[in-house]
Amino acid sequence: MLSAFRKIPTVQRPSVRFLSATIEAAAQVNTENTQFKTKTVRNIRDRVLIEHLEDNDKIYFVTLDRPDKLNSLDMDMFLAISEAADDMKTRTNARVAILRGNGRTFSTGRLR
Repeated sequence: MLSAFRKIPTVQRPSVRFLSATIEAAAQVNTENTQFKTKTVRNIRDRVLIEHLEDNDKIYFVTLDRPDKLNSLDMDMFLAISEAADDMKTRTNARVAILRGNGRTFSTGRLR
């Protein structure tokens, strides 16, 4: 089921400076207490959204978008997440991708 993720190549270990800058950038985005404007870049299979902040295109959000099904993971969702991973590999300006769920839960897991 997760064989689509096997083709994602491993990358070199990032430097400590890069990691700390990435963590600082992600910490500045508090999705629960702060209102911020995002711009939708791509909607994949009506299940996964790729967005970035309007004023900062280095921070991306990959949002599981099936709140009516509590973001359950079926085959289409797995394929959409795989497409999102492929899409993020091509974005050279992206520094961090935050995976989140739309609705009241992140994900309920696999739909049987």
